[in-house]
Amino acid sequence: MIKNNKFKLLFAVVLILSYFAWDAYINSTFKRVIPASFVTEFCSCYYVEKQSQKHCEWYSSQIISVSDYHIDEDKKAITAHGLHEEALAVFKNDRLGCVLMEEK
Repeated sequence: MIKNNKFKLLFAVVLILSYFAWDAYINSTFKRVIPASFVTEFCSCYYVEKQSQKHCEWYSSQIISVSDYHIDEDKKAITAHGLHEEALAVFKNDRLGCVLMEEK
């Protein structure tokens, strides 16, 4: 009987901690870090260092990869999607390099 109560208590604690961890994940700004890091690294590699798209994709890759990204040659901008978030980096000039744009 005591083992059964300990198991129920342990299960309840794990369930409660899982709920709070999931809630923190859903509401955290951590999710934005992945696409934001990718676009700034990719933009700097592509426009400042003038490397190839394939090299910059490799250079900007992370353990948690972005879902997709888009290069806008006219605006000199990189947009990436990852973890249900979007980030945009724009190349300003050679002196400033690339700038991460604010969320709309």
